[in-house]
Amino acid sequence: MKNIIEKIELIAQKNSKLLLTIKDSQLTILYFYMEYGFESRPFTVNIPDGKYIVKVDTFLKFAKNNDFMELVEKDESLYLQNKNRKMRLAVFVNDILKDFKFNHKAEFGVTIFSDIRKDIASLNKFTTIINVNKAYEGVLFDEENMVSVDIHRVHLVEGKISTPKPFVVSQACQKVLAKIEPKNFQVSTDDTTILTTDEGRFFFKNIKNEFPNYMAVYGDRSNQERIDNISTKFDKKELIKELKIMIDILKLPKQKVVSCKYEDGVFYGYNDDENYEFKFNLAMNRSFGFNAIYLKQALEVIDEPLITTTEGVRPVEIFDQNIRHLVMPLRV
Repeated sequence: MKNIIEKIELIAQKNSKLLLTIKDSQLTILYFYMEYGFESRPFTVNIPDGKYIVKVDTFLKFAKNNDFMELVEKDESLYLQNKNRKMRLAVFVNDILKDFKFNHKAEFGVTIFSDIRKDIASLNKFTTIINVNKAYEGVLFDEENMVSVDIHRVHLVEGKISTPKPFVVSQACQKVLAKIEPKNFQVSTDDTTILTTDEGRFFFKNIKNEFPNYMAVYGDRSNQERIDNISTKFDKKELIKELKIMIDILKLPKQKVVSCKYEDGVFYGYNDDENYEFKFNLAMNRSFGFNAIYLKQALEVIDEPLITTTEGVRPVEIFDQNIRHLVMPLRV
């Protein structure tokens, strides 16, 4: 049961509930909250058939602190116990969970070519998508790429997946994908992502809004263009450190943009009243303006970053073998 508890803990919300269903001595644990959940594989218990709705908070707390557990019923009450400890669970009736059924039929499968947990974790930093006047959170799975976009940047992981149809997963799904490597990854006919593990299956409602056209911003970035304008050697940790100092000094309360310019080996930062500069040579002959906060975030999630920009008002591109991150230009 311990591995099942770990899976439920990834998505559990405070003050929510679990549904424990026993049929023919087979126990299934269902956690369902809003538009996502987890359904465990059945396992054997010695309890009469029935349905029990219990608090997820107390169930998880007891389970985390006890290596071996069993579920028992006595005097019409339900107990979690091991050799030394026992806890009676509060059981609720007439709850919405009683009527929930998970019968989603898979429409197509998604192939994962490698462990994508780290790549999803990097995408999770860039999940606010701006579409007309409505903002929502999600990552696009688009044929071979995973993409997150907002009005200021594009973050793209290339060639890690294969899907016959694009779809946008929710933030809850992103969180789980950053922690597990599913054995099976499918999308259902009602636009639900299903992740299967040894312990059971997660299910998440996908985002149905139209995803922004990221290729209009990303464009055709040829290898020759990168070769002409990249800095192949610079101290990533030192640049992150200097950018952090600049951001801490210049960032105003509730401010999401720190305007910055790179020119001739010097970074210049600005706010409404002050400016700051530090020397750091990227060995490139282009000047560019950008949001210092976004540049720092991109450098943090790319292992061996290369930086390129081109003449004119064009995005700054930070990339390595599989990841492309574009920071939209600022006029400074």
